Amino acid sequence: MISGGKVLLGRFREGSKRLLKTLLGRVLFGLGCHKLLLSGMGVVVEFHRVNDDRKPDAMNCGTEQFMAYCRFFKTYFAVVPLRSMVDKLEAGLPLGGELAITFDDGYRDNAVNAAPILKEMDLHATFFVVSGFIGSTAVPYWDRMSGQTHSWMSEAELVGLQDAGFEVGSHSHTHADLGSIPMDQVREELSRSRSSLESLLGRPPDLFAYPFGDPSNITPQAQREVRNAGYRCCASGFGGLNATGSDPFELRRFAISVWYSSPYHLAGDILAHALRSRIRPWLKRKANP
Repeated sequence: MISGGKVLLGRFREGSKRLLKTLLGRVLFGLGCHKLLLSGMGVVVEFHRVNDDRKPDAMNCGTEQFMAYCRFFKTYFAVVPLRSMVDKLEAGLPLGGELAITFDDGYRDNAVNAAPILKEMDLHATFFVVSGFIGSTAVPYWDRMSGQTHSWMSEAELVGLQDAGFEVGSHSHTHADLGSIPMDQVREELSRSRSSLESLLGRPPDLFAYPFGDPSNITPQAQREVRNAGYRCCASGFGGLNATGSDPFELRRFAISVWYSSPYHLAGDILAHALRSRIRPWLKRKANP
């Protein structure tokens, strides 16, 4: 009984947090307060799959949900190519109100389902692909664990994304954990991915997203190798905002999953990060006058 009560209490608390963040997002975005709170900050969001073929999971977003997110982004943000945000960070120019849409892995539904929606809404996006998965029948371990198989983009579909004006970046060659493998393997992952995509697309990719992009998977040594390989940024997989002047090799992203009940729930989470980032320096100054 005690264990069951704890579970119910935990669910109640989680549900309350979701409701509070959703209300916060709806009210403050509706009033336009987000413009002030997000001044000097850029937002990057991360999707994986966009399809209606499977039950919702941590990596899947239905097409109706995706359209709702896109409408929200278009209404409240200046949706820019990720490269535009990287340009500003490199030049020390101020961010404010920009949002970049990214996708990881290279699932075929990105080209079939997501790209047409993005084009219809005139939205930019960056597709980080695992070069070794393109045109293959590979089944990564996370899909095996869920008992699902999903198709990867073909080479022609990836070329089509670039021809349609979308950015294509690297997500390594085999989706290896760059924080745990030897440095010679890290260099191999980076160079093979870059050369494969250059051969296919006619230009070397200069944007990179970490596979397994949690802090434990990102080491200073691997970051140096990414920089040395010719990339201009590293996008992580953990949430947070990117402030003016921050390091483009430490880009933070909000991963869109079933954890978010709606775009306004995401909005509340974004604003919660913004509030914390503004309150934290003030608290430090109060603690150390």
